[in-house]
Amino acid sequence: MKKYFVIGVLLILLVAPISVVNALTLDKKIEDEPKIELTEDFEIFAGKITVDPGNLFNLFSPDIDIDFSDDLKNFYTFDRNDKIIFEAKSKCKESFIVWDKEVALIGFYLYEENTPQVSIDSSWVMLNSGESCVLKANINLKKIIESKEYFIQTGAKIRFKIEIHCVYTREGDAWENRKITDIIEIQITGNHPPNKPNKPEGPKTVYPWDDSIEYASYTKDPDGDFIYYGWDINNDYIVDWWSGPRRNDEVCKYKPKWEKGYGDYTFRVMAKDDVFGEKSEWSDPLKVTYSKGRTVEKPILTENYFIKYIQNLFQIRQ
Repeated sequence: MKKYFVIGVLLILLVAPISVVNALTLDKKIEDEPKIELTEDFEIFAGKITVDPGNLFNLFSPDIDIDFSDDLKNFYTFDRNDKIIFEAKSKCKESFIVWDKEVALIGFYLYEENTPQVSIDSSWVMLNSGESCVLKANINLKKIIESKEYFIQTGAKIRFKIEIHCVYTREGDAWENRKITDIIEIQITGNHPPNKPNKPEGPKTVYPWDDSIEYASYTKDPDGDFIYYGWDINNDYIVDWWSGPRRNDEVCKYKPKWEKGYGDYTFRVMAKDDVFGEKSEWSDPLKVTYSKGRTVEKPILTENYFIKYIQNLFQIRQ
């Protein structure tokens, strides 16, 4: 019995340090993980909606007021990682009469320029008499850039409108009001062009029978955007062939067509991100020769050729 007890104690002593080591290692791994960059939120007051069911003096005629804030601008500048939250305060005033089916439906929408059916974000609320609420709709620039929706590539801008729509109903009747802002534009900043691509890799001399030859290059985008690669093979710093979009750090391969025929070529690559269109600098060049290969001159079969051949033959035998 003592024998088994001693063995058990020894096993516990052996396993315990291993467990402690594993726990410490796990903790260290968690501590070493990079922190996720938090998106900064900006709150903008867009306006207010007031529903007045009316009173005895105006024969209980409902009134819906929608007022956009004077502080609401037509142009903003934000970083590509920001989140902009637009807020609208809504209120349905107390009614002095208990009406049947009395309710105010209020919608708050952000939608793409000239396309009301495509909503960037929206919220809505149903208010009874005496209730109030704050409606919110946001533009998450980071998500919009990743999905490339509602994004105007030229100039890195987003253009949209804000709409507030309210319907007040009671006793089977309905009253409605809506207002839409002019175009609001957000200029997006904080983007970075892709890094300089590496020098193209591949053979420096190519022959006609090398029809499977490819050249490769790669780079990274600091913001993690997809990348287009532009290849120049005529040494004029003009892109002859675009490839993409490719994932960040994905190798791009190019199979040349040798359009100007045999001779010397200079290969270089540049990159641009697929969202903002910002371009990198050109890579270092790679000089390549497209060669016919070694040629052997065929002898001309003439009378003089045979005479010289025979003379050389006798000279060798002597």
